[in-house]
Amino acid sequence: MLKEHAKRMPEIKRIEKPVYSDYVVGPVPRFDEKNTIFNRAKWDEDYQKQLTAARERAKKNPWVTQEGRAWMMGGIYVDNKVGNLNETYRGFDGRVHGAGGLYDWDEPVNQTKFEVDDPQWMTDRVKEVAKFYGADLVGITKLDQRWVYSNYFENSTLISGENDIKYKYAIVMGIEMDSKEMNDSPGVFANATTTNAYSNMAEVTAKLAAYIRFLGYPAVPSGNDTAQSIPLAIDAGLGEHGRNGLLLTPEYGARQRICKVLTDLPLIPDKPIDFGALNYCKQCHACASSCPAKAIMMENELTEEQTSFSNRTGIQRWVVNVEKCYLFWQENEGLSCSNCIASCPWSLDNNRDWLET
Repeated sequence: MLKEHAKRMPEIKRIEKPVYSDYVVGPVPRFDEKNTIFNRAKWDEDYQKQLTAARERAKKNPWVTQEGRAWMMGGIYVDNKVGNLNETYRGFDGRVHGAGGLYDWDEPVNQTKFEVDDPQWMTDRVKEVAKFYGADLVGITKLDQRWVYSNYFENSTLISGENDIKYKYAIVMGIEMDSKEMNDSPGVFANATTTNAYSNMAEVTAKLAAYIRFLGYPAVPSGNDTAQSIPLAIDAGLGEHGRNGLLLTPEYGARQRICKVLTDLPLIPDKPIDFGALNYCKQCHACASSCPAKAIMMENELTEEQTSFSNRTGIQRWVVNVEKCYLFWQENEGLSCSNCIASCPWSLDNNRDWLET
């Protein structure tokens, strides 16, 4: 049954401009990183009160055991050890300066530059190297300034400032999350595969940035920070935008975490793809039906209306109510929810078999 579903998937086509281009209905101003929902939890007093109330409503779940949470802590261990800062964790901040190690922006660039005579060869090599280091998906795009945050925001220090990023390219990578554990959502084991992917993101981006720096070119490793990963991944030809507000790929559906390396290394951008996700999502409501917070739209028409100032303007899409989503996480004993990932038919584990036949 599942293999038959995979065989009926639409064709993957390379296209000149991303599918979302037809739904840009006005100016798309750059977004302030301070207004993402996770950062608002650090400074938005009104939303902080809602989060506190949600935590107080949380009911003890007997299935959330110490051993289960240990999976999560092991998964996030590498990402929690970014740099040498023992007092304050800055791994999620991006723009890490002077800490050394993973995600640090200040690692030296080799003064001897490797001359790139053939950018296509270099592009193919970078993809090969990224997968060697642990990436499951790799695509390259020119860095569209619309997706670069207008201001950075350090979650740990509450420091913000202008985000002046001038790199030419983004090497965008997807890290697969385990399908079996993801099906435990919204439980601890789904959290564990998420945290494990975050650790893998930190390692892969740091390694690829080190490779590029040794070639004599600047490179910045980036997780959720600095620029919005989903539109960059779409531009880089990895997938399309789904009803659940996430990147959908032919290989894993919504079952990947996204990271990137920003660089000036001469590369050839990939073309975006169309594999029918938009029309499929218009007919499928699995993610919306499985969302305990009712944060995902059931309506089929795309919209640019905001549910809060944590949503962007100027682009029609299925807008997720991220305030409701994150409030549910607090009610769920602080565990993240991945129901919209686990329930998505594109996330079925057999998709790769179809691609390889």
